[in-house]
Amino acid sequence: MKKSSSTIKELLKQFSSKKARDYGSLALFFIIFSTFIIFAIRPSLTTALTLAQKQKDLVKLDSEYESIVSSVVSNQAQLENVRDQLYLLADAMPNSPQINTLIKDIENEDKQIRSLSIM
Repeated sequence: MKKSSSTIKELLKQFSSKKARDYGSLALFFIIFSTFIIFAIRPSLTTALTLAQKQKDLVKLDSEYESIVSSVVSNQAQLENVRDQLYLLADAMPNSPQINTLIKDIENEDKQIRSLSIM
């Protein structure tokens, strides 16, 4: 037992030396610093990188919207140029569509053309 108590005393002496305290302080500093990096700096960097990516996406989306808006403005300007002539379009359209009559006329013409080409 005396042997083990003497070795413990020697270990305590070694740990209380200046060199051991310096190494202990340095190890404690690195543990605290790495914990700080993991829990404080890393989330901040992750957030910054995520926000930078979102900014790039929003700039791209903004340019797409800008081109769409300019297209709408261009179409609106063209409509303003021909607004006085829109009555012509309304006059050219029939009041009730007669699609069935048109299809029957096309079918009849097709039958006549086929009968002529067979002969």
